[in-house]
Amino acid sequence: METLDNVFMTNSGECFGKRVDAQIYFAILRYFINFVRCVALAKSTHAFARFVEECGISQAEICQTKTALAFEQLPVEERKNLLVNSIKIINLSSKDFIQAIQQSGITQKAFDFEKYPTKLDTLFKYAPEGKTVSRKTVTNKPKTNSVLSLNRQWERLKRQLKIAA
Repeated sequence: METLDNVFMTNSGECFGKRVDAQIYFAILRYFINFVRCVALAKSTHAFARFVEECGISQAEICQTKTALAFEQLPVEERKNLLVNSIKIINLSSKDFIQAIQQSGITQKAFDFEKYPTKLDTLFKYAPEGKTVSRKTVTNKPKTNSVLSLNRQWERLKRQLKIAA
């Protein structure tokens, strides 16, 4: 908490070894608070969990919030836990942060779970972009495979028309 008091007093803080003004510091802190909340819900094999483990935070020490309340409305102990773990991430050097990204295999799309401050772009670019999934679509293929299914669809349509009338 001394770190946060210091940021208020000096109107600047240190994120990943770089000096930033207080507004940016707290925007980054808020992003990582929400990130840590996602980690608490994730399985231990998820990229979020692997990433925080690489940052030196055990997933077991992150307490899962009992409600989905906004941060300001959470009980003090839960807020404290989220703040402490978020500050641990922010206090990493940029080199350690990038190393955690690369070793965990987390992607840029994973970090994009919510809008993040643009100052983080320079760090997140070290993460792989992630997979783009393309869905196969079948065109010009009739939905019916048999006369029986066509008859069922026709009967269903007639019943729906009777109900609507």
